[in-house]
Amino acid sequence: MKTVIQKGVYGLLLITGLGLMACNQRTNTAKEKSGKDSSAQLTINTSIREGTQATKWEQHVFVVNIVPDSARLAKYLSYHQHIWPEVEAGFKKAGYKEISVSRFKNLLVMTVIIPQGANLDSMSKIAEASNPKCAEWNRLMDQFQRGVSGTAPGQKWVEAKQFYHFENK
Repeated sequence: MKTVIQKGVYGLLLITGLGLMACNQRTNTAKEKSGKDSSAQLTINTSIREGTQATKWEQHVFVVNIVPDSARLAKYLSYHQHIWPEVEAGFKKAGYKEISVSRFKNLLVMTVIIPQGANLDSMSKIAEASNPKCAEWNRLMDQFQRGVSGTAPGQKWVEAKQFYHFENK
């Protein structure tokens, strides 16, 4: 059975936290594929767009911290309860299947599902270039985010590597 990315694809995005990677919060993705590490990025098929068929999907997981200030956290969460339509339109145009964000205290976890083999960096650029509001959103969200322990100065979202997977077939 083939899955088709349609105009109405749910661009969930950061509804609980995250500062959008959506329109392109430049992320650091793994550059090599090894074993069953489904969080690594492949760099083929960079032209995935709305209406493109995909039979397989891959999941990427990213983490970032939110600024430890309750008033700013409330503001950040409020933004994500009212995502700008231009941002989700950018996700759709770039070919994202799903983007979701979860939060535990100050840790945000974003899960992105994209067509297998798609280039996540290219997709992010397409989304951000789709409308100036996407770049504006990223700049706005950036002020709320801080890198997790072990990241380089200025680095925000980092990709988490999968080390265990169970599937009930």
